[in-house]
Parts: sequence; C-alpha cells; structure tokens
Amino acid sequence: MDLTAADSSEQLRSWGFRPSLVLVFIMFTVLWLDYHSGALAAAMDGFRGPRNHVASPLLLKLSDAEIEYLDTRPPQEQAERLMQAALNHDNRALDLINARLPGWSGRLVPTKAWSDLELAARSCNDLRVRAAAVEINLLAFHIEKNAATAAALHKAAMQQPASRPGNVYVLGMLANRGVKPTLIHEWLLQWAHDKDEQTRYWAVQGLGMIGSDETIPDLMSIFRSDPSPNVRECAALNLAKSGMLTREQRLQAVPELVHSVEDPHLDDATRLLMYQALQLITDQPLRDRPATWRDWYASNGIAKVQEVRASGPWTVPGR
Repeated sequence: MDLTAADSSEQLRSWGFRPSLVLVFIMFTVLWLDYHSGALAAAMDGFRGPRNHVASPLLLKLSDAEIEYLDTRPPQEQAERLMQAALNHDNRALDLINARLPGWSGRLVPTKAWSDLELAARSCNDLRVRAAAVEINLLAFHIEKNAATAAALHKAAMQQPASRPGNVYVLGMLANRGVKPTLIHEWLLQWAHDKDEQTRYWAVQGLGMIGSDETIPDLMSIFRSDPSPNVRECAALNLAKSGMLTREQRLQAVPELVHSVEDPHLDDATRLLMYQALQLITDQPLRDRPATWRDWYASNGIAKVQEVRASGPWTVPGR
C-alpha cells in the first residue's frame, strides 16, 4: 500500500491537477485507511471506544458568545472549531458549516488539527457530520466538485496505478456529493474486480463512500467472494459501519448476511466477519448461530426497520 512522493508527483504533473495539494490529499488518505485496515473486530472496538487523537475538551458545544467570536476569526479557525462542536452533536454547528462552506472556498488548508478532526468525523454516528467533513476536506485540498475533476481523477488512475488509492477514494467522495454518481459507481465497480488486490481494496473504500442503494449488493458480493481477506474485511466494514450508507440502507444487507452464514463453502474467518457485521448493523448481540439470526430476522426484521426510520435518516452506529 505504499505510495511514494516521487511517483505521485510525477503522475500528477502529467495531468496538471494541483499536484502539491492532491499529493498531500492522497498521502493523508493512505495513512488514514492504513489505520483502519485491520480486522472488523478491531474496527468495532475503535468505533465504540474513545479516540485518543481527539481530546475530549475539543468537543464542547458552542455558546452564543463563541459563535459571535467565530465571526471575527479566519475561515480555518471557524471550520475547525465548528467541526469540534459538530462532533459533539451540536446541530447549530452543522448549520453554520453548511452556511459558510461557499465563503471558505480557497481559504482552507489541511492542518494537523483538521486531519485529527476529519479522522474522528469518519466514525461519528451522525452522517451529517461525516458529510460536512467530506465537504471541508474537499475545500481544504482544493478538489472541485465537478465532472471535469472526476474525469481527470479517473484518467490518472487508469494511466498511473500509483495514483489509484487517493484518486479512487476521492471519486467516491465526489459521487456522494452528487458528481456523476452513476458513472463513478461504474468505474469503481470495474476496479473492484481488478486483478490487483490494492486496487480492489481502494475501490471498495470508494464504493462505501458513495452511499447509494446500488452499492449494497456490490459490497455484499465482494464480502462473500473476494480472494483477499483484506478486501473482504474492507467490504464488511463498509457494509456495517464506515462510509456513507444510512442505517436503513445497511439493514438491506441483513437477509443476505443471514443466508450467507449458512454457506458450507464459506471459510471460518469470513463467516465470523459476517456475524460481526450482523451485530453491528442490527445492534443485536446474538450468538453466532444461523438459526438464531434467522429466527430473529423473521420476528424482528420489519420492526427494526421501523425503529431505524424513527431514529432519523442520519443516525448510524458510532459515537
């Protein structure tokens, strides 16, 4: 999963898309995804427990006086302080972020403080916070949300495999924000079946970021059949917890997961991942037995969907 600065700089110069900024974005994305590339069980612990890289004092909600004070501060400080509050479920902070995004264009940079906050946002249980982090991230790295950007990223990824990790993930972000979602889905699905394991891994990460119904069977198929344990774990995590799928969308995978755990050809490690994914999606600590899950879904599946709908479309498991 190595991505050298020399290789990245050379390929970025070849297509003239803000090389220094995109290189930083790619390198940061590589570091972040390496951090989260362990087994699903470890990811479960990470999502449920406190993050060491974000100290709790940063997560205080905003007072009226502080909101007035922020109006006098530079955009970078505004973005970082508002994200701190958003991570503590301050809805006013989310409203302020969305209102100020246009005025922040061209005025943000990827600081260390921002990278810590963005990392925490990826595991927030409010998809609105995850979406706001995507928007700020794109602004900080000067990634424009348009078809031309998507085409350039795709071209570079096709011509220079070393660019794929960052480019593929950014394509998933762009699709989530409404830039050519159908076309980008097709591109990522092609890469998800590439012979190169790293390419498939990053394609799965991108699919998880799209957050559409159409990606659910793709992720489920990869989870069941990809030859790489790392890629299967990645698909499991994007189905269960990470990425931009809603809680209700994730529940769509439950019937197939319940059916799949009974597959006699499934290896034990993948079967265990499926049980863990079921527990995460449904928030049910049931035993690892097919009959137990089959009976639970038959009796509680519809009620669970109704419960999730009542909790709000943006709520997902997390903190």
